[in-house]
Amino acid sequence: MAGNVNNPSKRREKLLLRPVEDGKWEAWALDDAAPAVLAKTCALPDEAQPSSQSVLALPVRQLFAVPLWLATTDPALMRDMIFLQLERRGLAGRSSQDAVFDYQVVSAAENQTLVLAVSLPGNLPPHLCPAQLRNFEPSALTYALPPDGFTIWIEDDRLVLAVTNGPRPVYFQALGDRTFSPAVLQELQCIQLQLEANNLLGSVRNITVWGQFPQSEIAALRDALGLAVKNEPRPAPVAPLVPLNLVPQPVQQAQRAARSSFNRKKIITAVVGIYSLLLLVMMLRAGWFYFQCRRLESGLAANKALVEEIRTTSHRWDLMEAAVEPEAYPVEQLLRCVKVLPPTGVRFTLFAVNGSKVTIQGEAKGAPAVFTYFDDLKRSKDLAGYRWKMPQPRLLPNDNAEFQIEGER
Repeated sequence: MAGNVNNPSKRREKLLLRPVEDGKWEAWALDDAAPAVLAKTCALPDEAQPSSQSVLALPVRQLFAVPLWLATTDPALMRDMIFLQLERRGLAGRSSQDAVFDYQVVSAAENQTLVLAVSLPGNLPPHLCPAQLRNFEPSALTYALPPDGFTIWIEDDRLVLAVTNGPRPVYFQALGDRTFSPAVLQELQCIQLQLEANNLLGSVRNITVWGQFPQSEIAALRDALGLAVKNEPRPAPVAPLVPLNLVPQPVQQAQRAARSSFNRKKIITAVVGIYSLLLLVMMLRAGWFYFQCRRLESGLAANKALVEEIRTTSHRWDLMEAAVEPEAYPVEQLLRCVKVLPPTGVRFTLFAVNGSKVTIQGEAKGAPAVFTYFDDLKRSKDLAGYRWKMPQPRLLPNDNAEFQIEGER
């Protein structure tokens, strides 16, 4: 077998995991600039700890390979046409979006195209669906298959067959046994006849068998198919030149859930970041206010004596306001209120000043005279700094009206 057994190096992070005999798996380190190197053999793909860019070669027995002649050469129409053919054979899901299948073009004529369609079943064993992988390929397409021939090797516990038309694979399937028993030889004859009847074969040259088999079985195979048989060691794998999109549904669902979870984590991280930033701004602002407050307190403490002196002086001026401010003189306010009195009909019975409040009580010849005086009082420019209010005047037995007016500066 080609390749050497090595431990995967950091430089070789891309692995190709392919099934081999007896349920084992080989992990091959791939490098674009060098041949594949066998890294390890394991019981399950996950044991190789593959990276997300690694390739899982799906066993042939888990796939459906369907060669089809399509009456078109337009790539835009091919996928829908292939889905209809797979659906007719019961190999597709309820819709083309649910079905997991892809295809390769084998050859094209004037108005026809030969394609190899590969479809996944609805459920695969869990060990074939590692959620971290994005690349899944049929194991038959990870070999450099001889052109125009049949290639047979053992995969897991049975023989598998791959057929090429020119350099491209046109069909593959798992056979019924791991030896060239009469039943397997008859199965191969039926496959050969069916491929020839559907014009899927080119000029078949020979049969290539990979692995160790008794010469009696090789001779029986040669006699059954009438072709020369070459027995060779199984070669190292190669990465497909045109990868197929065959990601199983469970893997797609797991990856969608992972992306959704990642997006939620990003949103939560962004919210926490914004909250932390706002909290930091608030803490800096509080610290700045605290610093300003301390600075002001320090300034007040340093000028305490001067502040007390200013406060005392201000209080003294407040006490003298009534004596030095003309607006606060009671006699001045009485004079201004009297100036708007009519010549007759209204007289004061009480005039009181209490701080900024003025109270006028009086008597007038009827209520209209009271309201006229109240309006004149409110329109007086000398008393413009007051807000005036008056309850309803009270009529006396002599038809006079008693009133009380209050004003506040």
